[in-house]
Amino acid sequence: MSKKSDLTAKLLAKIDLPGGIPEPLAEGTLLEQGIHLVLVGFLPAARARAAVEALRTEYVDWNEARVAQAQELAGLIAARGGSGAARLAKYLPAAREVKAFLQEVFQKTHGLDLEPLREDPQNAPRVITSVEQLGNSLGSIILWLAEGGAAPVTPAIVRVLDRLGLIARTGSMRKAREAMLGLAAEGSALRLAVSFGLVADRWCHQRKPSCWECVLVDDCSTGRKVLREWKVQQTRLAAQHAREQARRLAAEERERKHQAREAERVLKRAQTAARKLERERERRAGEQARKKAAEANKKEQERRRAAAARKAAPGKEVSTRQKKTRAGRRSRSGAAPAQDTAGPRRKTRSGGAKKTERASSAERRRSTRKGAAGATTRSSSSAASSSPTRAGRRTSGETKRKR
Repeated sequence: MSKKSDLTAKLLAKIDLPGGIPEPLAEGTLLEQGIHLVLVGFLPAARARAAVEALRTEYVDWNEARVAQAQELAGLIAARGGSGAARLAKYLPAAREVKAFLQEVFQKTHGLDLEPLREDPQNAPRVITSVEQLGNSLGSIILWLAEGGAAPVTPAIVRVLDRLGLIARTGSMRKAREAMLGLAAEGSALRLAVSFGLVADRWCHQRKPSCWECVLVDDCSTGRKVLREWKVQQTRLAAQHAREQARRLAAEERERKHQAREAERVLKRAQTAARKLERERERRAGEQARKKAAEANKKEQERRRAAAARKAAPGKEVSTRQKKTRAGRRSRSGAAPAQDTAGPRRKTRSGGAKKTERASSAERRRSTRKGAAGATTRSSSSAASSSPTRAGRRTSGETKRKR
């Protein structure tokens, strides 16, 4: 064996195919083979074959299956006697994948027939591998069936082998197939295509390969180069992330301080408003207290005046009686005392009372004399003051008569 063959065997040993290579149907069209390969990803091989047979029996035209409800397909995919909703839910993912596969084929080929691809080996790899549910790995099995067991070749598989340094990249599928035959042992061409097709589907993409995740990165010169670049990029991204993290933390710290200052300002404003409101409340309370005190004082003064008035009322009555008595006495002192003929004479007053009465009479007489003398003086002065005026009047009258 050549060095490339040894390297190929080493690489194939590193590639793990989950479940191995699915065994195709004994009989069936390329479309049915594709449905079977899709179902193998969800069901055991025997159950997948039974599901294809159930779908084939139910739908004469596969277009009816394409437009059918996923629940209807799940009921056919499920085992017999499984009609419960919980049991059907188990097969809904497989049913949805079958519908998606039929829809992809319909859009790629404008129909649901892959048999014409048997006669078109140049376009068959492009059409079949473009179906998302098949890809390069499962698509290689369809190509192997379509070409009658020939080594399946796709552009993606050629790209993987070229990056690994096993063959030179070429656009001719015939030349690529001839180069691949020298890499694999007899009867292992399908294994080689499926394995490297899986690498192409998972990691070895055309524009952005994820070589750092590929199992063959240590044996691939392109993968090692991409890995170094990826590590440098990751270092730069880590540094950038650290800077962004530091900026974010600084921004958060500034925002936190700003929020704290703003909260402090809001608290101070609230405290100022509260103090102002408290002062206003105290002022109003003081005004109310002063007003109530003034009203109480006023009421107290009114009460005291009323009490004083009530207390002084008996004294006023006595004074009034005394005034009336004195007036009667003065009137009696000026006229002869009337004799009381209706009854016995009153009891003679005491000497002290008579003296007081005589003194009062004398005082009244003196006051009367002084008042008469004052009236005489005022009348004489008024006469004297009015004489010049009268003289002036006589003179003016004489002057008028002369004229």
